[in-house]
Amino acid sequence: YARVVHISGVMFVILFVVFRLALNTYATVYLLQRRQAAMPTAVPLWQRWFLLAAVCAGSALQFFWFPAVARAFAAGARGPAGKLGGGGGDKDVA
Repeated sequence: YARVVHISGVMFVILFVVFRLALNTYATVYLLQRRQAAMPTAVPLWQRWFLLAAVCAGSALQFFWFPAVARAFAAGARGPAGKLGGGGGDKDVA
């Protein structure tokens, strides 16, 4: 059970970095660079700017949460005994 939890944590952090930090940031910059073509001209100007601001805020929020995710992962990797690797072994509890 502990091994599955550890692997899940590792996968979460990897996927968080790949999708929420890297891909989301790339997509946000791409949207900002091509904002004229990204939205129909029928959309009011204030709504265009609001959408761009919301997307940028969402992207920035991922960077705000990343330190907490990294700390939680580091604490989980050390385990309750403070040793790297979880500290408790791979025991199943029924």
